[in-house]
Amino acid sequence: MAEIVSSFLQKCVNAFNYHGRLLLQAVRTLGPTAHGMFNQQIQASLQAIMLLNGQVHGEIALKQQELNRLTIPSIETSMKSVYQNIAQDSGTGIFARSKRRMEIHIDGAGST
Repeated sequence: MAEIVSSFLQKCVNAFNYHGRLLLQAVRTLGPTAHGMFNQQIQASLQAIMLLNGQVHGEIALKQQELNRLTIPSIETSMKSVYQNIAQDSGTGIFARSKRRMEIHIDGAGST
């Protein structure tokens, strides 16, 4: 998710830069004072977008950590019994049996 938001914000920055350059060229005809003021405004806006990117990235990372803290104990509890059964198994074909038991367990847990 963070990559998607970061990619979107980068596209915004690129579009902002492109249109900013076009506007800057148009403002040049108004004289050096207007050009300088407009250029400063563009730079300030660009810095604000980059700051927003960092803030959004940080917020997404925190939400992902919260989600992990909430879901991991539930997953561990749900999978404990199948792991205990698999740990007691041995012999030829153990990997295939273990994999199949986990698939059955997960498929069954998903439908409840």
